[in-house]
Amino acid sequence: MTGLNILGFPNAKGLDQNNLGILDQRMAYCGECKGLEWIRDNIKHFGGDANKITAWGQAAGAAIADAHQFAFANDTIFSSLIMESGSALQASTGTDPNRTSFSYVAKQLGGPVNATAQQEVDFLRTVDAGLIESFLQDHGDRSLTPVLYFGPTADNKTAFLPQDYVAKEIPLITGTYGDYRGVAPLEQEQLSGVMQDLWLAFAKDPHNGFADSEWEPYSADGDVIVFGREGILTGQESVSQLDSGCPS
Repeated sequence: MTGLNILGFPNAKGLDQNNLGILDQRMAYCGECKGLEWIRDNIKHFGGDANKITAWGQAAGAAIADAHQFAFANDTIFSSLIMESGSALQASTGTDPNRTSFSYVAKQLGGPVNATAQQEVDFLRTVDAGLIESFLQDHGDRSLTPVLYFGPTADNKTAFLPQDYVAKEIPLITGTYGDYRGVAPLEQEQLSGVMQDLWLAFAKDPHNGFADSEWEPYSADGDVIVFGREGILTGQESVSQLDSGCPS
């Protein structure tokens, strides 16, 4: 996986680019991780299609996956997106506008007194990453103050303020089932269950996972499955009907 927390999003005064985690995910190869460029270039060797890559994330993963379609709007690499419990709007604005969290960590781990922004960066580069992560883990587990923030920050390149996001036309699956943010209607709960079952079937066997469902392989002159229309969990509609526009 790419760097998270301070390793991927340091929010340091001494760095010009602080959304490094997003760039890591994009890279062809970065140490142990293999990014979207690597997947695009090598998916054919695993029987995949570089033109049919789907990005899929949950919670923070959903927010970062979503961020890619804005950061690389002209070439997202993936052609569709599944987001569970997260979006780029949740990760676009930091809660440490003065960038004090990075300075605090540098000082607590023995950095120079009255260090400049660049000295803080230079010092933490000499500290073992495991030690930094252990410090942050302990700080969070004990609910110590100050509250530290290491996440995406708006730079209008890789992350944006909410009002600056421009939606991209890309097939998207997301949810509105309020499992954590309120009571959802029964229909939404039931529909979520149906879709989760189908996703699991696909993950287990992309080629034959839908054999026992009504979700048939795509054909331009065939039918597709429609979810949640007019109170019906799943239904069928012809591709030609969908292509002609939404029914009145």
